[in-house]
Amino acid sequence: MSALTLFFVLFAASYVNGFLLVRFLRNSHSGLWTDLGEPSLTQSNLGTPRKQLTKLIWSLRFLKIRDDKLNLFCFTAILLDIAIVLAVIYLWLVA
Repeated sequence: MSALTLFFVLFAASYVNGFLLVRFLRNSHSGLWTDLGEPSLTQSNLGTPRKQLTKLIWSLRFLKIRDDKLNLFCFTAILLDIAIVLAVIYLWLVA
């Protein structure tokens, strides 16, 4: 698998995980979802709800909720984001 293909696979996996995370928040933690500004994937990444969701994930505040499924989605988001950054760095250095 080429590095570029790997990048697109990671990006697609990140998008699917983000979709599942937002849907899970909306259905299982509606109060938190509302507090975050009702984030969705159709919003700009620079919008306040998306920033609040990113802050929830990267500050590890989701751990206070003590929900294993939420933990899985959030840790997966973190790992995929790191993997995407590493793939971009690799593509930049090699290509």
